[in-house]
Amino acid sequence: MDTSTAEPLPPAEALDRIVYLLDRGLQPSQKVRAFQKAAAIVRELGDDEIARRAAAGTLTELDGIGDSTGTAIAEAAQGLVPENQRKLEE
Repeated sequence: MDTSTAEPLPPAEALDRIVYLLDRGLQPSQKVRAFQKAAAIVRELGDDEIARRAAAGTLTELDGIGDSTGTAIAEAAQGLVPENQRKLEE
């Protein structure tokens, strides 16, 4: 049962929230940096390009976007709260 009250955010904001939650939870700095870098890439490319790549399944073709960050971006682009964000919010 999902008891999360998190609201969907645009991809860059969702990544920022994940960065905050990772940092708050004292997660490895490498993971925090990966999500920070992904947020910067999303902002640089813009919402339209991110939505296009999410729909085409090509986010991980971008340098700096891995499986975990790509999944979070794709979920946020679909108007969902990313699964890793929901887990961190618990």
